Amino acid sequence: MISIYRKFLVKLLCDPVGTLKRLVYKLSIEPRRYRTEGDYDAMRYWDDRFARYGASLRAVGDEGLSEERNASQYAQAAEVFENVLRQVHRGDFSQSRVLEIGPGSGFYTALLWNWGVRRYLGVDITDRFFPLLQQQHPGFDFLRADVTQDPLPGAFDLVIMIDVIEHIVTEEKLERALRSLDAALVPGGLLVIAPVMPVSGRHLFYVRFWSKEELQTYLPGFQFVSEVPFRDGSLAVLRKPGPQSQ
Repeated sequence: MISIYRKFLVKLLCDPVGTLKRLVYKLSIEPRRYRTEGDYDAMRYWDDRFARYGASLRAVGDEGLSEERNASQYAQAAEVFENVLRQVHRGDFSQSRVLEIGPGSGFYTALLWNWGVRRYLGVDITDRFFPLLQQQHPGFDFLRADVTQDPLPGAFDLVIMIDVIEHIVTEEKLERALRSLDAALVPGGLLVIAPVMPVSGRHLFYVRFWSKEELQTYLPGFQFVSEVPFRDGSLAVLRKPGPQSQ
């Protein structure tokens, strides 16, 4: 948590006017527009944000950073993601059934495509980027759905949820989301999830950090097979009980 505030101070020093404007927007204007009782209108928030930034990484990354700084951070994240996934995934990517929760503008979608994944479903709360992603990745399927509300179709060997869990801000929705992922995974399947934070707690109206202990509560029997540093928390890989999928 300390590193988050350190990053804010760096932004404040580098761009004091812009940082303060964004702070007012995040603490005053956006909450009035999107907050609901104990929660927020996630579909409206993310559809508006994606429309505002388009395919820029600021749409899915840090709005307070330049495109170049976001690209640098995402490049580092991609390296961690690839190293971990290639270590723990035992099957052939071209044969693996892959579900991605929250593809956004398609950063991790492109990585999966480049690794040979072809049996893919991307589920997002808004379909704003679906036409672009379908054009870039022919044969990939996309579905607009809310993982905290809607059942997920199919059975998957690998489920990926990066930079989504922190935007689920209530325990009830977290439980429903994780149980949906459990139901979507075949026995022995892998769940890749980030960020998992050392300390849980609310950060902004649309951000809440969740800990390893909370994941264990709602995914009983899942085994943590890998945890590596990832941004301010960790990237965790969990295996569902049962024979390992191929």
